[in-house]
Amino acid sequence: MNLPNINNLRIALIGIGYVGLPLAMEFATKDRCLRSNKKITREIIAFDIDQERVNELKNGFDRTNEFSKEMLLRSKKVRFTSEIEDIYTADVFIITVPTPINKNNKPDLRFIKKASCDIGQVLRQRRAFAIGDKTIPIVIYESTVYPGATEEICIPLIESNSGKKLNQDFF
Repeated sequence: MNLPNINNLRIALIGIGYVGLPLAMEFATKDRCLRSNKKITREIIAFDIDQERVNELKNGFDRTNEFSKEMLLRSKKVRFTSEIEDIYTADVFIITVPTPINKNNKPDLRFIKKASCDIGQVLRQRRAFAIGDKTIPIVIYESTVYPGATEEICIPLIESNSGKKLNQDFF
């Protein structure tokens, strides 16, 4: 099993709202491993399908008011994009899309389903874009869902869109 090297990661955050943006910015501030104190290198790719949001962040504007213009422009380690191809070579995919509640108090899973399908397509394409990289990617869900949703809904969507299997081709 060839997991990504924790000291040298390409991390893709899918959805750069209230959860994804702070997570991206936090990853970008770390240059040493807390456990070993070894120097770490991380490429942070913040992906969102909302081109307007991406453009705002590239220009230093955060509509959530979590980060100042100075903080956003100073963080050179975070690359904001709406191009799915930009995340093809990531080692770790962290899905942070919203899961709003509909008028019947049921979770609206459209965004998480779309993100799962997109990650499936990315995993299908990943090998062609990874230069000599044979690591097994890791997919993490940071969206609020009910117990079992990841296993029952998200993983099958990734598998069917990628042709890959959980715990063999991705974790």
